[in-house]
Amino acid sequence: PMYEAQHKPNDHRRKSLAAIDQVRQRLETWLPDVIVLASTHWMPREGFFIDDGTRHEDGCDASYKGVEPQAFGFPGDPELAGLAAYLARQAGLPVRRLHRVAQEHAVWVPIHLLSRERQIPVVPCSIWWRGPREAHREFGEMFRDAVRQLGRKALFIASGALSHNFDFSKPPEYVVPGGARVDRMAVEWLEKGQHGRLLDMSDDEFESWNPEGRAGHIYMLRGALGRDVTGQSLCYQGSNGTGYLTMVFEN
Repeated sequence: PMYEAQHKPNDHRRKSLAAIDQVRQRLETWLPDVIVLASTHWMPREGFFIDDGTRHEDGCDASYKGVEPQAFGFPGDPELAGLAAYLARQAGLPVRRLHRVAQEHAVWVPIHLLSRERQIPVVPCSIWWRGPREAHREFGEMFRDAVRQLGRKALFIASGALSHNFDFSKPPEYVVPGGARVDRMAVEWLEKGQHGRLLDMSDDEFESWNPEGRAGHIYMLRGALGRDVTGQSLCYQGSNGTGYLTMVFEN
């Protein structure tokens, strides 16, 4: 839907697209050597996966069939993927390396919208379904350490929504109230750099929030940053019950 919204002048998601385009423009200043992307649509139950492919060529999952020609490609960074996996295993985290034939749209859409013709190398990685919050933060730290050891400049993308409760019976920008309430708190905490409040959230509060991917991408973001960095909100909006946030952190 996010990609299709480009071609629909009145689509409510164009607000988020405009915010993503602001991020794309900042790449002119940031000039990252590599993009590390944590995907909430890649959720193995047995630990974390890292895609160590040299090149990603074979298009997107079936949900985007017909929206855009499926033959596209972007480079990978096997050296970074391999080092991050090694460091993670040394730290006792369950991590596997593999190369997937196709990327799901949580990878394909943001990379397409952000890098376009730039061909910035990308290392997609999974979250760990039902894995501990702290393990996700530590996994993000392993990428930070690997990036530093290799002398790279990296952009980390936490690809996924905040609250993820669907309701198609309401107007398009509706957010389910329970999720919206915690979304508001999460946005405030991230704007203030209070990442620990997300890590320390009670189980009851967390379940009422129901974030996409159980917020694994956000916990990994904190690890990749290496410290509590304040975020700049570019857009928050609802979409069929869910909460979309576009926010940037510079470290």
